[in-house]
Amino acid sequence: MFQKIGFEPREFGRIFAFVDYGNAQHWYDDDRRKSDDSRLQPDGIFYVDIVKLGEFLDRFVEQKRFYYGHIVSKPATLHIIKKIKARP
Repeated sequence: MFQKIGFEPREFGRIFAFVDYGNAQHWYDDDRRKSDDSRLQPDGIFYVDIVKLGEFLDRFVEQKRFYYGHIVSKPATLHIIKKIKARP
């Protein structure tokens, strides 16, 4: 898998990942293609799955940290924090 993205973890020693997930979704706001390079529907969005991102990082990082703020007046913004706390 790492050959596909041109990355060899052993070359770097200890790796730590810090992800500002509050901004991660915006990485793809203007992207019109899915991860398999097929085109999105005109009203489609590319969604960054926090669980899958964490599983990917587990393959090569020693430690990972996610940051995700929430808006107190909007309880729906807590869904990511609840999902992460539920993980083993």
